[in-house]
Amino acid sequence: MSSLDSKDSKILRLILENARMPLKAIAKEIGTSREVVDYRIRKLEKEGIINRYIAKIDMTKFCQNSYGLFISLTNVSETSIQRIVKYLVENPLTMWVATISGEWDVITSFLTRNTSDLNSLLMGLEKITGKNLKDYELLTYMREYKNTNQDLFPTREQKIKRKLFMMENFSSNLFKLDDIDNKLILILSKNANLTNREMSLKVNISEEAVRQRIKNLEKAGIIRGYRTLINFNKLNLELYYILLKFNKINEEVEKDLQMFFENSPDVFYCARVVGKHDIIAGVKAEDRLHFHKILSDIRNRFSYNLKEFVTNVIFEEYKHTYLPEGLVT
Repeated sequence: MSSLDSKDSKILRLILENARMPLKAIAKEIGTSREVVDYRIRKLEKEGIINRYIAKIDMTKFCQNSYGLFISLTNVSETSIQRIVKYLVENPLTMWVATISGEWDVITSFLTRNTSDLNSLLMGLEKITGKNLKDYELLTYMREYKNTNQDLFPTREQKIKRKLFMMENFSSNLFKLDDIDNKLILILSKNANLTNREMSLKVNISEEAVRQRIKNLEKAGIIRGYRTLINFNKLNLELYYILLKFNKINEEVEKDLQMFFENSPDVFYCARVVGKHDIIAGVKAEDRLHFHKILSDIRNRFSYNLKEFVTNVIFEEYKHTYLPEGLVT
């Protein structure tokens, strides 16, 4: 990892899953001044280690399904890749878009309110790729086992709010918010670092009204927290996606899988999916040898049941949000 000192590491760990934590509270936690914390955070932003701050919106309250889509192309060129990336980034229901290597070229995750949303996205993909589309794999998300980067900065006291950002069951009764609440969660999903005063000017209500509405949205579980997005490349880390297929998954096996991935410090994301594969795992590694060890550990741990695995290197991320605009506009 890059040469972060202990104070930078402690700051990042605190704000990774609490991006709106007051500077004064951070300073008290790590034993320094508010001014030092402010300076260090601004420095991390300037160096590109901190990308941005976004609200974690519980999208299960606004949609019926979530999917992962792995896309493979023929006659691959930078032009064809960027054309697909542009289509996916501009789609109002996509949450995440990245380029990868291995069996697949592009990966995206997206939400749907109904079956027509899924059909529309896939038809649009086939139209824009044309003869360049070799294959794709569609996976339906069931639940997340892990979704945090705090393990990147371990401390003696592991106080990770693992459930804070977990996608669980989708609601059959979708939420309906008024226009102001919709505007607020959209604003926060793009920039959770804005003050209540700044947001009040954007939605034309008082600062106190903004504060109360945000408090109500948090209490209702619509806003589930505030995340700091970091650039792994700036920390000299490589990112990988692993797809796993098992011979069988019952309640006992699923419990075993969840416990393993929750407690693996190199896994920053893991979800149970339905489709050709059963598990998606996002892994960070210092280099290829480190990744080889991580993969070997997974294969050995589940050798009794593992049927197939596929690995991919994540190259570049183009979109990352927890609330696509299409859900509330």
